[in-house]
Amino acid sequence: MPRWLLAAMFVVAALISVPETFAAGRCGDHPWCNTSLSPDQRATLLLQAMTQDEKTAFIGGDDLSGVLGGAGTHTGTQDGIPRLDVPTVYYSTYAAGDPRHPPLRLAVGQARGAFASIRGKLYRDVGLDAVGTRWTSPDLFRPQVEARTELFFRTQWLKRFPDGQFGFNATVIHEYRSAAAFPAPDAANITKSRGSHVLSTLIELHIRSAYISWQYRNITRELYAQVPGYLRPVLTNFYGVRWEFYN
Repeated sequence: MPRWLLAAMFVVAALISVPETFAAGRCGDHPWCNTSLSPDQRATLLLQAMTQDEKTAFIGGDDLSGVLGGAGTHTGTQDGIPRLDVPTVYYSTYAAGDPRHPPLRLAVGQARGAFASIRGKLYRDVGLDAVGTRWTSPDLFRPQVEARTELFFRTQWLKRFPDGQFGFNATVIHEYRSAAAFPAPDAANITKSRGSHVLSTLIELHIRSAYISWQYRNITRELYAQVPGYLRPVLTNFYGVRWEFYN
């Protein structure tokens, strides 16, 4: 997920501990200070109030020296936003073998699963590519069902470009993932991420050795988390150009 979204969620979580309906003082009287709302709702309100530059600034920390491990430093320091009463956020990590953060050792049982796929043309240049996996039972970190389906229109228009120097691809993609269980930090409790249905599109144009593509992911703006507490991006655009060449 984008780091600015994770940071916004972290800031909201830090403000939840104040018991009043509106977290006075530390948070202020902003709409996202209303503790009767869910963390997702409060994070959304905060993100709507942020400018694009402020969101971009949340992508990376501002303390580059922190990765060197100096005393009193952090692996990342995210400057706050005074006008929104957003405090500075400090990111940290730990070295392997640190006794303060022992690794979790959890047993995951064996499981059997079924795998199926369907690939091929439906009519002329329209085709289907679907793949799915279903395990006998869910387990830690593993959803019971995962599926990905692509309905596409792909053509090279060979009547007009017989040498294959042209291509067009328009695809609708659906991804399904059932709920998955994850251990809490103390390993004593189990949390679950709910299942998700994500719909995306892809348009790609091939001209000679160049490929121009545009992906529009999660067009239904579904709020979901593959790992509890870490929301995935909503309505994300990816576009670019790639090309092939030989020396």
